[in-house]
Amino acid sequence: MRIFNGSGIIIYVMTTKDMSKGNTLKVLIMFTLPMILSVSFQQLYNLADSVIAGQMLGKAALAAVSASYPVTMIFMAVGTGLSVGCSVVTSRIYGEKDYLKLKTAVSTAFISFAAIAIICSVAGWFLAEPVLRLLSTPEEIMKDSTQYLAVYVLGLVFVFLYNSCSATFQALGNSNIPLFFLIFSTIFNIALDIIFLYYFKMGVWGLSVATVIAQGLACVLSVIVLAYILTNLKTDKDASQEQNGAEKDCGSEAQHNGGKSFKSKVSLTARSLISYFFARKPYARFKTSVFKEIMIIGVPSVVQTSTVSIGQLFVQNLVNTYGTDVVAGYGAAIKIQTFCIQLLVTVGNALSIFVSQNIGAAKPERIKKGVFAGLGMICVLTVVIVPLIMIFASPLLSVFTDGDSGAAVIEIGRSMIMLVTPFYLFAMVKFITDAVLKGSGAMLGFISATMADLILRVGFAYVFSYLMNSYVGIWWSWPLGWVVGAVVSVLFYFFGHWKKRAFGVKASVSDFASSTAAACESTEINENFVSSNNDGANKSDKENIAEK
Repeated sequence: MRIFNGSGIIIYVMTTKDMSKGNTLKVLIMFTLPMILSVSFQQLYNLADSVIAGQMLGKAALAAVSASYPVTMIFMAVGTGLSVGCSVVTSRIYGEKDYLKLKTAVSTAFISFAAIAIICSVAGWFLAEPVLRLLSTPEEIMKDSTQYLAVYVLGLVFVFLYNSCSATFQALGNSNIPLFFLIFSTIFNIALDIIFLYYFKMGVWGLSVATVIAQGLACVLSVIVLAYILTNLKTDKDASQEQNGAEKDCGSEAQHNGGKSFKSKVSLTARSLISYFFARKPYARFKTSVFKEIMIIGVPSVVQTSTVSIGQLFVQNLVNTYGTDVVAGYGAAIKIQTFCIQLLVTVGNALSIFVSQNIGAAKPERIKKGVFAGLGMICVLTVVIVPLIMIFASPLLSVFTDGDSGAAVIEIGRSMIMLVTPFYLFAMVKFITDAVLKGSGAMLGFISATMADLILRVGFAYVFSYLMNSYVGIWWSWPLGWVVGAVVSVLFYFFGHWKKRAFGVKASVSDFASSTAAACESTEINENFVSSNNDGANKSDKENIAEK
C-alpha cells in the first residue's frame, strides 16, 4: 500500500496481482511472504491471551484459557472453512477477469457469513458452560473458562467478516493489506489485554473483551479498504456496463494492464464511502448461484476444519483428566505447535490460490511448476523451524508461566514438542498436495486425507494413553495421523482426480514426474509469453487442453 498526495487529498494505491503470469517461483515467494508475516501476527494474536494470563494471573488462568481454546477453534474453523470457499471462488473469477461477478461473489459472501456468524454467537453464548462441563474441565477453572468463552463468541461476526476480507485480498493477489491490519490489531489487542488486567483488574474475561474490540476494529477497517478496491476494479467492458447501472465514482479509476498489477487510486472521502455502500449497483448484492459456488467449496472445508476441531475436543477431554498442570502444559505446547504448523499451512494456502487463479486462466502446466516451487519453499521453512523449536522449547514454554511454579508445566509441554516436531516433515508434504486438491475444487481427496488424519489422531490418543498409562501417549497421535494423512493426500494428487475436475484431463504419475523433471532443469519460467500475444494467451491454452 502506497500513499500519495494529490490536490490536497490523500490517495491510496491498492495493488492486486494476476498470478497466471510471470516467474512462478518469484510470484509465489512475493505473494507468500506477506501471508507468512500475517499468519505470524495472527498466531501472536492468539498467543497473547495465554501468555498474559499465565504471566499476570498464574497457571490456573493459563489453564482456563487453554481449556476454552478447542471450543473457540470450532467457531474459528467455521469462519476459516467458509473463507476458503470465498477465496477459491473469487480467485477463479478474478483469473477469468469477470469483475462484476467478482463483486457479486464478495457481497454474497459477506451477507451469508454474517448471518452464519450471528447463529454461531447465539449458540456459543448459551452452550459455553455445558460444553466445558462435557469436556471434564476442572472445577477450579470452570468459572473463568466459561466467562472467557461466552464473551469471545460475541465477536464472531467480526472474525468471520475479517476472514472473508483477508481471503478476498489474497484471492486478488494482495497479501500485504491483511498483514497491515493484523499487525495493527495484534498490537492493539496486547495493549488492551495489559490495560484491562493491570489497571482494571478484570481477570480472565477481560482478555476476551480486549480480543473482541481489536477484532471489531480490524474488521471494520478491512471492509472499508476492500470496498475501495472493488469499487475501482474494472475492465473497459465492466466500465461501459457500469455507466448504465450506477453513478460514476468521482476521482477514482482502475484499469487492466495486460496481466500486470491493477492499481486503483481511491480518494478517502466520506462521499466515496457512502457512494459505495448505498449507490445503486450494476451487479447483484446477493446471488443464489454464486452462494452455491462458494458453499460447494466452503461447506466441505467447514466440515473438514470443524471435524478436526471437534476431534481436538476429544483430545482436550482426555488431557483434562490429567489435572491442571497437564492442561496448562499441553495448552502452552499446542499454542507453539499451532504457530509453527500455521506457517507451513500458509505456504499451502498461497499455492491453493495460485492453483485456482491458473485454473481460471486455463494454464495446467504452470500449476505443476507452482507445486514444485511450493514444495521447495515449504522444505526450506521446515528445515529452519524444526531445529529452532526443539532447541528453544524450554525458553519458549517459560513465556507462558510465572516462574518456579511453572516448572512442571514447562516439562510437560517440552515432552510434547520434542516428540511431535520432527514429524513436521510428513505434515509439509500433506499441506502441498492438499493445496492443489483444494485449489482445484477436488474436495473429496482433501477431506479424505484430513479425515484419515483426524480419526487416527483421536483414536491413537485414547489407545496409547491407555497402553502407556501416561499423557505422553496422547502426543504420539499427531505424528501417526500426519503420516497416514500425507499418504492419502499424495495418492489423490498423483492419480489425477484434481486435474480431471479442473480441466477435464486425467493426469498420471509419469505425467507428473516428467513435468517435475522439466521444472528442475530450469529455475526460471520462460516469460516471453507474458509480453507477447496477451490477447490470445488464454485461448491458445484452452485449445491445447482440448487437443489433449
